[in-house]
Amino acid sequence: MKTYKRIVIWILISVSIQVIGLFYLDKYYFAESSEIKSTKLVVPPKKIIKAVDIKVDSSAKQTQMSNDGKYLSYYDNDKLKVVDTVTGSVNTVKIPDGVSLSFYKWLPDRNRIILAEKMKKNQINIIKFYYYDVSKNITEEVRNDAKNQEIFFELKNEKSEIEDIELSPLTNVMYVKVLNPGRRNVIYRLNIMADINKLDLKVYSVGKMQISYTEDELYFEDLLYKKIRNSEGKEVKIPEMKSPSIVGSDSKNNIYIADVKDGLVNKIYWGIYKGNTTTWTSKELVVPVNVKNIYISLGGKIYVNDALNAVVTELLSGNQTKYTGVLQSIYTKGIATIEEGKLVKTSFK
Repeated sequence: MKTYKRIVIWILISVSIQVIGLFYLDKYYFAESSEIKSTKLVVPPKKIIKAVDIKVDSSAKQTQMSNDGKYLSYYDNDKLKVVDTVTGSVNTVKIPDGVSLSFYKWLPDRNRIILAEKMKKNQINIIKFYYYDVSKNITEEVRNDAKNQEIFFELKNEKSEIEDIELSPLTNVMYVKVLNPGRRNVIYRLNIMADINKLDLKVYSVGKMQISYTEDELYFEDLLYKKIRNSEGKEVKIPEMKSPSIVGSDSKNNIYIADVKDGLVNKIYWGIYKGNTTTWTSKELVVPVNVKNIYISLGGKIYVNDALNAVVTELLSGNQTKYTGVLQSIYTKGIATIEEGKLVKTSFK
């Protein structure tokens, strides 16, 4: 009996010690480490950017978008307007009195514009080139700084105009096509030293032209013989084609050529030209379209515009983007249209 009492007493003592120990740990030892501190997280409200109405007059000409879609430009009343489509602010590119803007084009890799201005020099019609930097709102003349010389070339006809300019951003080479009424078209090459040379092409009528993105290689349409040639005059031949048309190029130096039949494009070929086209890729169109409705992005996407149904389809993926208004241009992320005199930007899906 004594042994039993002794066991019960030791059990009670053991339980009491454990209870006291747990009470101490809970109230004192773990008190600081178990305390939960909370910090109020303040989430700033979303910044809502209100849409800015960009009005475009019906008299506007040569409407273009910058490659990133931030700027809209157009020529109106002998003035080149550049509109920031985010803020709505407008810059007017200064063109001196007695000078006309023959042609302008956005550079493909930055927010700069190349200007071809027509003017008189010693009673002779000439073309001079300028760069307009949008961020700085300044215009700089293209000059040969090494020789401290201005750069220009003469026009054979008072009605001659610049019809196209192709630039290679990495090589700093520019090709300029001059349209001479009733005469042979001429292409000039302007290099990094701002030296101008006329190409000896022996081609009477030049159509669309395209330059390799990272190489000094020009491709153009010989309209008289319905051929595609390079700057050396050599034919870029695709055996299946009888009436080829250049539709663009991408940043990987692929050249895109459309097969045109009865005025419509049925198939598109593309690749890097290295003397032949046997390794080129091709893709047929489900519905033939006018060559003017095909757009090639720097990233190599082929966009086909169905103006009747107001939808743009990316040929390889099949993704479709609906839009409203009249399509003006396609830029990296979307479509620019004019609807009721206002600019509408629709992002690709």
